[in-house]
Amino acid sequence: MTNFNKTLLYIYILGTSNEWDYVCTPVPYKISERELFFGPCKKLVRQDLKKRFLSNSLEVDLESSPYQIYIVGINPSKRNGVRKFLFAGKILRLFTFKHAWECYWSRAKNENNVRKMIEGIKGENGKIYSPLHLEPIEGGYRHRTNEHEKSWVYDLLSGNQNGGEIKIILKTANLIEGYNRKTNDNLMRYFKNKNNEIYRDDKLKIVFERDCCFSTENIFFSSKDAECPISFNFEFLELIEEGFKESKKRID
Repeated sequence: MTNFNKTLLYIYILGTSNEWDYVCTPVPYKISERELFFGPCKKLVRQDLKKRFLSNSLEVDLESSPYQIYIVGINPSKRNGVRKFLFAGKILRLFTFKHAWECYWSRAKNENNVRKMIEGIKGENGKIYSPLHLEPIEGGYRHRTNEHEKSWVYDLLSGNQNGGEIKIILKTANLIEGYNRKTNDNLMRYFKNKNNEIYRDDKLKIVFERDCCFSTENIFFSSKDAECPISFNFEFLELIEEGFKESKKRID
């Protein structure tokens, strides 16, 4: 039996596309009553996990690690009232998107819910959203759904590499034509026009600092079909306050 000697808890506010009482976005994705998959959201959380645990691996099984890592989502601020938790998970496995792709595609042959997750959810706008939105190609990734369609490259890159010189990243990906230093929207248009592909470049030290996603144990998950939000109480707020004092760390 593993002896846990370190516990980490990541808490964040879910995006405004979610409802007050339940999760309705593809991240986190409920695969089953036991399992959630967390894909491309919370870039800085994933970057932190990548740096701590996944910098030299394709996958880390936390069941054999001394760490217990939890992630909790709070409802978006849409109205006055007591805020609520919409989901909680204990992280079990950390993956690169490449390894997650391989792992879940192998499961999709026999698991309907996994296949649906990969194929994606059709939104009201007719677009397809999947938390496994990056397909591995030789030397990099191809963006394959509408998930984060205007910002997907930042699911992999922090933008701070080489002193923040994104021009080098564009050059590495053969996307330099029409480069506009002032607007990232223009940057994303050129990614779209070039088959949605991005590549590593070891020589220029272009690395995927945020190439991290994970599976979690489903502690609880409030969905449209099964609403079960948990309201805040003062005891929890006091615990969080003490936790911040102890860790002195906040990931914005």
